[in-house]
Parts: sequence; C-alpha cells; structure tokens
Amino acid sequence: MDESFSDCFCRVSIYPHICTFLSNWHIDLISEYLEAISIGEFKRLIVNIPPRYLKSMICTVTFPAWIWTKKPHRRFITSCYSSDLSIELSYKRRQLIESPWYKLFWSKEVKLERDQNQKSFYQNTKTGFMYSTSTGGSVTGKGCDIMIIDDPHNPMQAESDVQRETGVRFWRETLSSRFNDPKEARILVVMQRLHENDLTGYLLENEEDWIHLKIPNECEQRTVYSFPISGKTKIYEVEEILHPEFEGRKELSRSRVSLGSYGYAAQKQQDPAPREGGIIKKHWFKYYDLKPEYFEKITISWDMAFKNLDENDYVVGQVWGKVKAQFYLIDQVRGKMSFTESCNAVEVLAERYKGYNEILIEEKANGAAVIDTLKSKITSLIAINPKESKISRLNAISPMIEAGNIFIPNPSFYPWVNDFIFEVCSFPKASNDDQVDAMTQYLNRENAPVPLYTEEDILRARMRKEAAIERSNRIFS
Repeated sequence: MDESFSDCFCRVSIYPHICTFLSNWHIDLISEYLEAISIGEFKRLIVNIPPRYLKSMICTVTFPAWIWTKKPHRRFITSCYSSDLSIELSYKRRQLIESPWYKLFWSKEVKLERDQNQKSFYQNTKTGFMYSTSTGGSVTGKGCDIMIIDDPHNPMQAESDVQRETGVRFWRETLSSRFNDPKEARILVVMQRLHENDLTGYLLENEEDWIHLKIPNECEQRTVYSFPISGKTKIYEVEEILHPEFEGRKELSRSRVSLGSYGYAAQKQQDPAPREGGIIKKHWFKYYDLKPEYFEKITISWDMAFKNLDENDYVVGQVWGKVKAQFYLIDQVRGKMSFTESCNAVEVLAERYKGYNEILIEEKANGAAVIDTLKSKITSLIAINPKESKISRLNAISPMIEAGNIFIPNPSFYPWVNDFIFEVCSFPKASNDDQVDAMTQYLNRENAPVPLYTEEDILRARMRKEAAIERSNRIFS
C-alpha cells in the first residue's frame, strides 16, 4: 500500500485513541515537509511549533514508521530531553508498528526481530533499527541514516545556561557524528522555542543548510507557507489563530498571562527574545505606583501607521511628564486605526491632558496628514523628522534608561506596561516597534544637546556683521 505521509498520518490519527483527532492545515504542512526530507529535497529541517500541536506524534512516532513502509532498512536515532519521554515516544512508535492496522498493510515490509525488540531499541528483519536516547545519553556503537531530535531542552530548565548548553553540546559533540553516510544523512529538529540560545538558535546562528519551518500560535506578520509536495499554499493572515477549534483566543489569553510576555513569545510564538533585553535591559526601568503631583512639562508623543495601512501597523500615543532629570510615562493608547480614527485619538488624548506643552508627531507615515488636518483644532503640534536609524535613536537614549531616569507605571495596575517592556527590551527582534518609536521620539527631543548659541544669538551676530560691512563700505567708498 503506497500512500503519502500526510494521508498515512490522518489514518493513524483516526485509529483508536483516547483523544479526538482534529485535522488542521499545519498537520498537512509538516507532513509534506517530512515527506520532502525523506526523498532528499533537503536534508536538514528545523520545525518550531507550539507544544500540544502533535509535533511528536507526527515527527517522532508516525514519520519513522512510515519511512519503514518504503525503506525498512533505514536506521534511526531519536533523542529527547529526558529518558522517560524518549522511551514513551519509542514505545508509542513500536505500538503503532505492531498494531493490527499497520500489519494489515505492511506486514511483508516490516517485521520486528523477536530478540531485538526492547522499548528503546528494536530492529526489523531488513536490518533497519530505531534507537532512542536522551540528552546526555549514550549512543556508543550506533550509527543512523535519519536522526530526529525532539525537544532537546527541558522547558522547566530553559533559563539555566548550563542545562541549555548541555543540549547544544550533546548535538555538537555526540549526535552530529553518528551518521552512517554524512553526505546523505537526514536530520530533523522539532521543538518549541524556549530561549534565544536554545538548540534552534545555535543551529541557525552557527550552521548552514537548515530549512526552517516556523509556525506561531498567532500570526503577527502575513506569511505564505508553500507545501513542498502538493504545491499548495497557505496564507497565514495577521491575527489569525493557528488552530481555533483546538485553542481559541480565550485559551491563548490565559496562556499569555500564565507564561508571561517572554514565555509566550518563545513557546507560543516561536520568537524568543533576550530575557534581560537587547539594547535595553529590563531591570534598567524604574517603576512607580503614584505619579508626582506636579510636572514641569507634559509631552504627548505619537507614532502613526503607514499610509498603506499595513495590517500589522499600530498607532501609538504616549503621555510623558518631566520632573527635573526624571521622565515619567504617564499613559499610552495603542491600536490599529484608520486615518480618521488616528486623528480622533490625537484629539481625545489632547483633551484628556489639557495641560500638555507640546504634541510630537513624526512626519513620516500618516503623521504629516494628521498634522495638516488637526493644526487648526489643536495647538502646539510639532512635526518630527528623525534623521538617524531606529537603532541609533534607541542607543542615544539608552544611558537615560540605564541611569534610572525613566519611570514607568507598575505593571500590576497597568497590564499594557508588560507589552511595552517586552517590545522595548526585545528591539530590534520584536515584531513591532511602534512603542519604541514613540518613546525614542520624546526622549531624544528632551535629551538633545543644548547649543552654545541660540538662534537669536546667531541672528544678532549676523546682523552686527552685516552692519559693520555696510559701515566699512561707506567709509572706503
């Protein structure tokens, strides 16, 4: 019986299990990538997908059993972060191979040797075998054609540099040398992201030729996935959920709270950011419960959406207060807005903080049009046209944050602060940078160097020079 891996997996999933099988496009996509690696279309594949989305069942349990139906001589080494998990998956795979359904179609191709049939190691009559180990375990004397590394790190220990490095070193110093034919070897790494320096991060940073299939729980940037076997495409639209029938927005919101911004970004979105931040470190920020009674100056800073109204673009307005050398983020509004909605938001925030001194709006994107529309209704609209790059702007004000001059509201009372911190500390790796832009726009203006001479001083000097030249011409004419 010759069928695609995708069809085979669906049939396996319908075979009696405790849970109901819910089909979804990501299952077909991963299945086709595995089929492509089996025929040599590519040889190194990384699959990053959230936990509980059948990654182990597809990649570690079913895929090797399917390979044996076509090439029973293939030899596998599979590895997980713990021996218990490794043996559990190996046992499930052996159960599948010995099931009546599997034997009904492939008993001639695949038959296990009786004296080589253990939970962690079993061999068939065509000399193919499957050997399961765990991170740091032994693979002495074993060589394989296909290697599957399934969750090399323990999620509970992902913050430990030592534990993370153990998983990376096990690949680098042990598993990477266990191939019968290094030129033809197939390697599959399937895992949820846990840290920017996990095995996926190491492989993408230090090795070549890896095909990277990344599937987040919530789409933050429009992505077109191509199915390598059927040629189909899946357009993953912004704000679309991976499998709403299995895990909807309500469940994801709970996960966001329980995992926190960093954990959610890594495990659910497959996009880990440095825990302590990139350019800006999390612990640099100071928090306040009660804001000062008096501010010397209040500024509203706006970052507008682009004119093409990109679906992934946010409009952000931040209210900042200054007390001597200290700067307080007082309030923030953020959302995906049309041009009309953006203008209305500027008016509403200006009305809420009537004592403001100035409103900063970047001239790029819709900013110039917003200023032109509102200049007869709102005072002190100032157009900002930055010359430096986004990274340069953030670097310029990073000493202010590191010195403890920037105060932000207590996240316990203002939940939006968590997303603000995550975006700022993840920059430039975060999916959005609108909150960063609004902040740097304000702080760079406040941190601008004071000129030695004012414009008025320069004008007076120029007038004196011109007058002196005129007197000299009259005298010597």
